[in-house]
Amino acid sequence: MKAQLIFIVLLCLICSFVASSSIRYDHLDDFEIAKLFIEQNSLKTANNDQGEIEYPLPNTTWHVGDLVNVTFKTNNPQQTVSIFFFQTSEIVAGGPLDKTTFPFVVPSDAVSSANGTTLLIAVRRMNRYLQTVDSVVVEVLPAKA
Repeated sequence: MKAQLIFIVLLCLICSFVASSSIRYDHLDDFEIAKLFIEQNSLKTANNDQGEIEYPLPNTTWHVGDLVNVTFKTNNPQQTVSIFFFQTSEIVAGGPLDKTTFPFVVPSDAVSSANGTTLLIAVRRMNRYLQTVDSVVVEVLPAKA
């Protein structure tokens, strides 16, 4: 009897592990995924590991209104990307990753705090499944006078 109970508990644990490893995250918007990413990967952003983002480099300075771009190291036509600044709800660029460069105009709500930086986040998905979250810190200053 005890062996059967232990077997059932182990089977349930295995099934829950398999089920949790394939969570789609399609019920979460990109901002919620970014919050999870920040909570679980603060070491990655602290080490300036920007994933597949080739440009901008960490601590690049941009001004509000500048036409800039995010460039990825490789293209992957099966994936889509949403690019935005953390703690803003506006997606600044995105689309299928059949191209590697995504241009956009730096929005005013992305301005860094005094002596601070802003986190630029790229959420990549394939068939609505979360693939990865890439990030890089940039300094966003007010518009040039």
